[in-house]
Formats: sequence, structure tokens, C-alpha cells
Amino acid sequence: MKRLNRDGSVIFNALFGVVVLLIVGGALVMFHSNLADYYYEVKKDLSPAAVVVQKYITVTSTKRIVPPAISTKKQVAKPKTVAPAPAPTTFVPIQIQVAEPATPPPLKLQVKESVVLSGNITAEQIVAATNRQRAERGLTPLRANALLASAAVLKVEDMFLLQYFAHESPRTGEGAADLAGRVGYKYILIGENLALGNTFETAEDIVTGWMNSPGHRANILKSGYQEIGVVSKKAVYEGTEVWMAVQEFGTPQSACIAPDANLKKSLADLDDRMDGVSDELAARKAEVDQDNVSAYNALVDTFNQLVEEQKRDAAKYNDEVREYNGCLAGITG
Repeated sequence: MKRLNRDGSVIFNALFGVVVLLIVGGALVMFHSNLADYYYEVKKDLSPAAVVVQKYITVTSTKRIVPPAISTKKQVAKPKTVAPAPAPTTFVPIQIQVAEPATPPPLKLQVKESVVLSGNITAEQIVAATNRQRAERGLTPLRANALLASAAVLKVEDMFLLQYFAHESPRTGEGAADLAGRVGYKYILIGENLALGNTFETAEDIVTGWMNSPGHRANILKSGYQEIGVVSKKAVYEGTEVWMAVQEFGTPQSACIAPDANLKKSLADLDDRMDGVSDELAARKAEVDQDNVSAYNALVDTFNQLVEEQKRDAAKYNDEVREYNGCLAGITG
């Protein structure tokens, strides 16, 4: 019985040990399993980037990109409108015709035989006496001009040389305008007064004689004149010593600003260019299509620009012409 008890105790102890081992082993297994699960969870949490990246790559690499729709229909450009072809440029006429020389019949004052002339009558004195007459009537004084003075000298020398007293030379037919041209005086107005005699002693006497003659007076008091050239000379005429005096009146072309000749030439060149472009446009118009419409429109732009340029320059030139003509009218009127 004692042995049985001892054996039973051994068996019991053995069974108990087995049970303990099973319990401990199960616990260890469970603990190990929990550690594995925990480690897996940690590993999973520590590596989210790999999963996300892999997912991102997968999504973006398989995404289908749909391009925007492209219309294949040709857009046909429309030809531009050509500005109406301007009428031929019409310029205001330039009134460049100068007035006829004002040459009243030569004034032959009293000539006495056997008169000895004394004193000295100078050109400066005659100019001064002439301007006094103008000043008394509110007119602008005349400026002494060397070219007109040279023309006056040519005149008086020719008259004494050929023994004549007239506005035109019997040898050459030259008159006041011709003499002005010979000395290079370009004028708008030209006029001439002549006097001969041996009974006057001063410049005032000569000018007074002219003022008493309507034609000579008109020259002295003409408001359009701006310059004067004078000479007086004492010499023998038809056997008697006399004084001859010459007044050359003038207004230079520079008194009125002439229209710009370069601008007029530029307008003529512009007309030629416009004609050429217009002809080319006419030739191309019938052939305009998608392939050459841009070139045609560029040519249209060129032509339209030329039209505007012509309008601007023609208006400027015509304004200059009107101003010039107005100046001439004020001088010659």
C-alpha cells in the first residue's frame, strides 16, 4: 500500500510535471506568437513608405493621359481689305510767275548846255532820300543790296557807253530783269527808275523829280519792294555833262519760303512705289489661298501704309504751297 502510494505519488508528480510543462509551453508558444505578431506589426509600421511608394508608382505608371482634342480642320485666313486706291495726287499750283519789271519811262530832267556840275551826289544819299519818302507814308525802308547796286552800275555804264537813255539796251536788248539775272539776283519783284539831267544839285532834287512822276513814284512807294541798289554818275551824254541816276528795286525769292523740292520729289517716288505695289496686288488677288494669304496680306499692309504716307506728305506739301502763294500775293498784290 505504501509502495502504491509511493508509485501513485510518482505518477501524480509526473503527470503534474507534464501538465506544468504543457501549461508553460503553451504560454511560451502564445508569448512567442504574440511577439511575432508584435514584431510583424512594428515592421509593418516602420516600412509604410515602401508600400506607399509601390502603390504610387503602380497608379501613376498605369494612368492613361488623354491629350486634348486637336481640330484637323484648316482655318482659312481671310485676305485683308486693300485701302481704296487714292486719286492721283493733286498739288496746289505754285504761283512762281514773277511780276513784269516796273519800268516807267525814263525821267529826263532839264538839261542845260554849258553847265558845269559841281558837288557830289552819292548812292547812299539817294537811298536815304528815297526811304524818307517811304517813312512819311508808313512804309518799311528799303535795304541796300549789293547785287542790285551792281546791276545799277552795269546799267549806267551801258547808257553812257552807247549814248542812250532807256530801260533796254540798244545793243543787247537787256532790261532790268536781265541785269538782275546777270548779277545773280533771284527776285520775285524787280523795278527800275532812271533819271538824267544837269539842273539838280542834290539827291533830294533827283528823288523829288521821281516823286513828281506817277510811274517813278509808284516804284518808290511800292510796299512789295524790300531792297534797292542805286548808282549816280556824272559824265558826258550827247555832248553835255549830265548826271545819270539809276534805282534798281527788288524783292528776293528768299522773301517767301518755297515749298520743299525734296518733299515733292519724295511724293513722286511714292506714287511710283504705290503703282508697283498696286499692280502686284492685282496680280496676286486671284490666286490667294491658305498657303499664300499671309504674303498677300503683308503686301496689303505695305500698300495701305503707303496710302497714309502719301496723304500725310501731300497735305504737308500743299500747305507749304498755299503759304508760299499767299506770301507772293502779299508782295505782288
